[in-house]
Parts: sequence; C-alpha cells; structure tokens
Amino acid sequence: IAEETPNKIITLLVHPMVEAYLTKGWFKSIIKQWRKKYQMKINLEADSSVELLEYHFYQAEGEEITL
Repeated sequence: IAEETPNKIITLLVHPMVEAYLTKGWFKSIIKQWRKKYQMKINLEADSSVELLEYHFYQAEGEEITL
C-alpha cells in the first residue's frame, strides 16, 4: 500500500477495540513506528460497525484501497 499510494496519506478504519490497542497504553507507539517505517501519514479511525478483525484502507480522497 505504501508503494502504491502517491500522496503518502492513508486512513485505516478499524474496530474501536483495535483502535484503542494501537493508540493507547504500551502499544501507543505502533502507529508512530508505522508512520516512520513507511514514511507516510496514517490516520486511524474507529467504527463500531467494523468487525473486530476487519480493516479497510482509504486514500486521502476517500477511495478504498483494495489489496
């Protein structure tokens, strides 16, 4: 995804529990590590309609990135 995203900005949509796992507590730096490793801005959004292990990537324009 990092190589195929031209503007280097993506949004990751996940379940609220996953969002909390990635942003709070001991794992708080995971998102920061990903941003540094892939040299891109990664926005994280939570949606309770998303299943626990489900995730979606979106480009800055709002178009979903499919793998």
